[in-house]
Amino acid sequence: MKNNNIQNTLDALLNSLQPYPNMRFLLFTSKWEEAEETLSNFCALNGHEIQLYMMGDRFDIDKDTNHYIKIKPYKKGQPRYNLHGRLYDYVFIFDKIEEDDIFKRLYSSIANGGRVYILMQKDEYRLKYSLQEIMSEANYLSFSDIEIDKNSIFFSAKKMHGWGG
Repeated sequence: MKNNNIQNTLDALLNSLQPYPNMRFLLFTSKWEEAEETLSNFCALNGHEIQLYMMGDRFDIDKDTNHYIKIKPYKKGQPRYNLHGRLYDYVFIFDKIEEDDIFKRLYSSIANGGRVYILMQKDEYRLKYSLQEIMSEANYLSFSDIEIDKNSIFFSAKKMHGWGG
């Protein structure tokens, strides 16, 4: 089922980001639907790169058309995400990740001042507050919600420069 609210909200969010060339995005997802396609289109139009970690079943992406997408399988407990020393400007998590320490491991992969955006259902608010506590301990601050519709939000947190590690 197509959710235009997610597409429209994500499109507005992406277009509000500080624009500069060759931004790098880190994406965790198990599917290729509207949100993933919106991020992909934004990166294709603006010359940005996506490091995609596939969670769950494999899905095919045309590598000739989508040369800006690098695909890796998601492995629980992966020690690092900054492959080849690359830092990511933004992290998008479109699926549940059941690892509390992932945000500590992601910290060194995110550029200073970079943000993490997590797509979640509003009925998961208990999870949101738990995430906020976990992320605070991993040196993320500036938490906010971006409402998508009556059921969904993007929960966001910023990596704080010079804090922790």
